[in-house]
Amino acid sequence: MVLVAGVDEAGRGPIAGPVVAAAVILGAASVEGLADSKQLSPQRRELLANAIRSEALAWSVAFADEAEIEEKKILRATLAAMARQLGEGLLAMQLEPSMPYPGAFLSWVGVWHAWGNAQSQALSALATLLGDRRLGQAAEREARQFLARLVVEGLGHEFVLDRQTRLAVFPQIAYDVRCVALGLLGVAEATGDSNFAVAAGLAAGWLLGNNAAAQPMYDPATGRCYDGLDGPGTINRNSGAESTIEALFTLVEVANHPVARRYLTCLPATAPACPCPAGRTCRSFTNGTSAVLSVCFDHQALDFAVFRCTQTEAAAAEAEGHP
Repeated sequence: MVLVAGVDEAGRGPIAGPVVAAAVILGAASVEGLADSKQLSPQRRELLANAIRSEALAWSVAFADEAEIEEKKILRATLAAMARQLGEGLLAMQLEPSMPYPGAFLSWVGVWHAWGNAQSQALSALATLLGDRRLGQAAEREARQFLARLVVEGLGHEFVLDRQTRLAVFPQIAYDVRCVALGLLGVAEATGDSNFAVAAGLAAGWLLGNNAAAQPMYDPATGRCYDGLDGPGTINRNSGAESTIEALFTLVEVANHPVARRYLTCLPATAPACPCPAGRTCRSFTNGTSAVLSVCFDHQALDFAVFRCTQTEAAAAEAEGHP
């Protein structure tokens, strides 16, 4: 299912006043009589506006005031207003702590779907561009409470909010790995917290064998990526353009990060690397010669921690600001 948001602005023409931008996702809703607002009477516009607010799947309105227009000029102020209201729409889709899988951004109403679910990556960038801390905090919350949990418990495909909400695990493809890995990486870069970069490297490692099949999905000799996992040991050995592009995009970004790239080739360890504190789910990883770290998720605190288990890793952690 693909949702399309219509975005438009008003206020670029006048020589004074704010710029207003709006976005609407109608979904399956049908609002009769929609047309160019300039062709409608004020009364008809008001009726249609009420109908849209009532029937649309989602809608949002944002402003760029006169001071922002003077600072950024009209084009950049218009784009900022559009980006701001799209950001507001994303915030409205984030699950609260009382919900299953708190922190996750829903793909559409009642459903989280891994493919293309890149809200945290987008919001981290938007927070910097717009100077809006709320956007960055929301991205960090998803990375901390949900994306890191996927690194510990294993990637998933989809969940539907109902009385028996469960995460469907398969199929898994590079299109969802990219969203998890680069979502974590975006938050790492925005916050300076290298634990998110560690998690990003481990998530991207799905492409190199850190997956349910324990097999590389990316072939460096040919530059291609398989089309995913259909089950725990079932590899779809087709190799479409989308899979290869998503894999390369992910690997380039993670390999260029000084912390994340060190964990690309880590694989699950057969024995715990460190003691797992009570009340947490932990997963240990090895670099091929020894167990080097454990990533633990605390379901009560909705947070994760990285435990370094060798002197080399401890020294690296201290250098990264995580003793």
